[in-house]
Amino acid sequence: MIAGAAGVVVATTRYGIGLTPDSVTYLSGARSLADGDGYTDLAGDAIGLFPPGYSAVLSIGERLGIDAVDAARGLSVITLVLTIALAYALLRHHVRSPGLQLGATALVGCSAVLLEIYSKALSEHLFVPVLLAFALVCEELVRHPRRPWLLTAAVVLAWAAFYLRYAGIVMLAVGALVLLAAEWRAGWVSAVLRSFLWGIAAASAPVVWMLRNDDAVGHPVGSRAEAASSTTENVKRVVNELSQWLATQLLPGVARGVILAAAAIALAVVVVAVARRRDPLPDDWKAMLPLAGLVVVYVGYLIASASIVAFAAINTRFMLPVFVPIVVLSAWLFERIRDRIPSATQRRVLTAVAAAWLAVNLAWFAGRAINSAQDGAGGYASERWQESALMQDVDDLDLATPTFTNDPRAIEIFLDKLVEQSPQRTRFQSGQGTNDLRRFVREVECGGPAQLVWFLPNGRKHLYDPKELREHVRLKVAVKRSDGVIYDVLPTSPPSTNCG
Repeated sequence: MIAGAAGVVVATTRYGIGLTPDSVTYLSGARSLADGDGYTDLAGDAIGLFPPGYSAVLSIGERLGIDAVDAARGLSVITLVLTIALAYALLRHHVRSPGLQLGATALVGCSAVLLEIYSKALSEHLFVPVLLAFALVCEELVRHPRRPWLLTAAVVLAWAAFYLRYAGIVMLAVGALVLLAAEWRAGWVSAVLRSFLWGIAAASAPVVWMLRNDDAVGHPVGSRAEAASSTTENVKRVVNELSQWLATQLLPGVARGVILAAAAIALAVVVVAVARRRDPLPDDWKAMLPLAGLVVVYVGYLIASASIVAFAAINTRFMLPVFVPIVVLSAWLFERIRDRIPSATQRRVLTAVAAAWLAVNLAWFAGRAINSAQDGAGGYASERWQESALMQDVDDLDLATPTFTNDPRAIEIFLDKLVEQSPQRTRFQSGQGTNDLRRFVREVECGGPAQLVWFLPNGRKHLYDPKELREHVRLKVAVKRSDGVIYDVLPTSPPSTNCG
């Protein structure tokens, strides 16, 4: 635990906790909640794309006089320790060997995967512990499906999960399936009824927030475009992420793919062997079903949702909730396989290979912590942004003139100023077109000159770049720096008669 927490502290030393565009929204929401303005952004508009749980927790720090950024850094350390503790609790439930418990806990505590996310201000800091606590409760529900306090705890944790990440809705499906399986022997009618009633209770609080969103922003979970990525692409992204977890980023992609394929084949052999057994499933195998179900349901939901609605490409952040469950499942399966090997020498060799693999992962963790300590934790907490020459020029701009930029969140976080996003060709991560360019050109033609702040490098390929905009407006360089350009934007022709 100490090493993992120290890794986050080291990684966030130079510029503080990492900040992404999503982080900026969470911080704005926290400050507005602390000020009593509701869950709104800097412009005062209701936030619907992100649930309020993480911002609500950060707002407590704001009310106590702790800036939301500092509160996010402290919270990341606390919740990482909690995540490690919950991982250890799960390992104690399922793994007999103290050495294997210790090794798997070290893998979680000193994980480059967790460090990547816990070094940034993101809602997963709270979502992951809630998910792990839910998994522990579900395991107890399998044995005691009618205990009121367990049923209540599962409902409350499902609520908390949804209010932290909309993906928490999968807890409803997992909890209902666990109860259905646990109660099945008592009769399928009773099982279905109890599962259904639990699902209604677990869905009640999420429905309240969806109604709020529908009223405030016109959509239950915020307005979203259709996804541009296919199911096949999203499956590939999931596989790529899993290959990095298994073989680390230190190996080339081809080698990671081969190792993952070998692991998948070995797992398939084990599953087929178990499926062919005529004897009832052993109790220790049954005990793993809630955790395995959670992984399968969550990953299935992630692939399906990413193939329907547009959000950032599936990456470490989106896959993180199943990292600890996969570690626990792997440690449990490793122990079962090792115990079935008759030769003591072969068991020692297998253990040595696992120890070497753990050492590689610890080296990956240490390397990432050191790199972050030198370069910043990522996003806006990096030298590119913290030392930005262009940002100083933006601070001197007269924003009474309409101003556009390819990174409005950067200006918001550093200058606490609102600037419009430059025209989008398509919605983010979507093939759905927009009318942004037409509105932009009309505003310049009818409203007079504007300003365009273009940061380099540009990571938003769905936006029209200056070269494309020059086909519709005149761009005159006002300021040029190594990290971007400020343009004066002028109409190409006199105001249209349609401007009235």
